[in-house]
Amino acid sequence: MKLKLLTAGLMFLSCLIPLPASASGFSRIYAFGDSLLDNGNIHQYTNGFIGSEPYFQGRLSNGLVWVEYLANILGVSTTNYAVAGAGTDSYNTLNPGQVTALPSLTLNLNFPNLPGLTQQLQKFLDTNQQADAQALYVISGGTNDYLGAGVQDANQPVSNLVNAVQSLAQRGAKNFLIPNLPDLGNLPGTRDTIFAANFTAITNSHNTALNQAFTSFKQQQPNLKVTLLDANSLVNRAVNSPSTFGYTNVTDSCLNPTIPSICSQPNKYLYWDGFHPTTYTHQVVAGAALAAVPESNGIWGILGLAALGVTGMLKKQRRQISSYFHKSGS
Repeated sequence: MKLKLLTAGLMFLSCLIPLPASASGFSRIYAFGDSLLDNGNIHQYTNGFIGSEPYFQGRLSNGLVWVEYLANILGVSTTNYAVAGAGTDSYNTLNPGQVTALPSLTLNLNFPNLPGLTQQLQKFLDTNQQADAQALYVISGGTNDYLGAGVQDANQPVSNLVNAVQSLAQRGAKNFLIPNLPDLGNLPGTRDTIFAANFTAITNSHNTALNQAFTSFKQQQPNLKVTLLDANSLVNRAVNSPSTFGYTNVTDSCLNPTIPSICSQPNKYLYWDGFHPTTYTHQVVAGAALAAVPESNGIWGILGLAALGVTGMLKKQRRQISSYFHKSGS
């Protein structure tokens, strides 16, 4: 118990006192991918149609997303290319006619040029002839391939993610963080549908293929630092032991868009809406990411691991943490 209190307290302090870049080992974070990283880009692309209140400043959550929390803790800035709906290829499932797997996701938008991962990477490559070797490159993808585009072969999205890392590495990027997928069949928006079992199966296939592909990739490219973030195990642990993380509800969404209504205690919910986590959950993921990346080892790795427990002092102080980040912005 004392260790949990100590590490939770240290995690809180790390949020209030960002690490200097020299201490974190990174100069900047570059983010590519989907809504789990999108810090408001979808809001701009759709002229405010997606990401307006009750969402937080264009993000598909009620606060900052985990890559922003990670950047704040590490004391570095973020250049964010991620766009909600992005697949790992050139498509975006929020473009007209793209959604085929889960019809309830169809929004019939009139914005036909939302980018996928391919366009995000190209935008970076067009403006960066030489990538910053000291930066951390975070790439999130796969969810929209399966939930939106109906992809059934996990090897293709995984191959796209490997190619994304390779294209950045060819420009000089060295440090990569790639999260795997939580159980896509156990989200509030999928759990009670006829698609749930299939989404769980494709999640397992994706995560297995991702691990195998990057294990092989790292053997072939030993000069690169590629870290897989096990978001799946983290979310499963929260679902199986909610109180450990301070949750009281890990099955429903805090936001009910059909009424609309918002739960009274969002920080006790795992999910904000049917498919996206609350900003408190994003904080937990940021702690796991901090523990995972090699440059955050030692005491800073312990700080990250504290977020995996999220007990004791952190339970009492999370409102202060959220308030700090909302004031500081990103």
